[in-house]
Amino acid sequence: RKGDYREVLISAIKEVARPSFFSLLVIAIAFMPIFTLEGIEGRLFKPLAFTKNFAMFFAAILAITLVPAVILLVTRLEPYRFKPGWFCKVVNRIWVGKIHSEEEHPVSRLLFKWYEPIVNFALRKPRVIISLAIILFLVTIPFLFKLGSEFMPPLNEGSILYMPTTPPGISFGIFIYAANIGYFI
Repeated sequence: RKGDYREVLISAIKEVARPSFFSLLVIAIAFMPIFTLEGIEGRLFKPLAFTKNFAMFFAAILAITLVPAVILLVTRLEPYRFKPGWFCKVVNRIWVGKIHSEEEHPVSRLLFKWYEPIVNFALRKPRVIISLAIILFLVTIPFLFKLGSEFMPPLNEGSILYMPTTPPGISFGIFIYAANIGYFI
């Protein structure tokens, strides 16, 4: 439709910013139980949780501050005009885009092609979908009784490590003999 493309961009950013922010927040909150782990589990998984939560926190902040500003700065519909012409074409190909409607966008078309039949099936056969959800729930019940138990496998550190060391200047024949009698294990 006719109008300023910046207004369209701002309305699209407003539409997407809140769900993006809260989806990143949900992912960060999902990692919070890891901070309650103790012992080996805590030492192994807390760095992962810290890293993931810091990344999600900063991504959420950037999603509502920097990203909209950069989008407004770099998106343009009017092509650049400068010399040399070949470089101008390259810059216009990279930086100047076309705003597609939702139905015409190549990515959306592909998603609609795959997503629409699945949604139509789910709407036509709600009992099948609900039955599948109940079956999946019932399959998870045995795992409920394992909650609170140890989930770390035994760490037999060094039991598989084969690290031969020899003094410098040893002959190859002595090395083979020592390896055959199990000297290095």
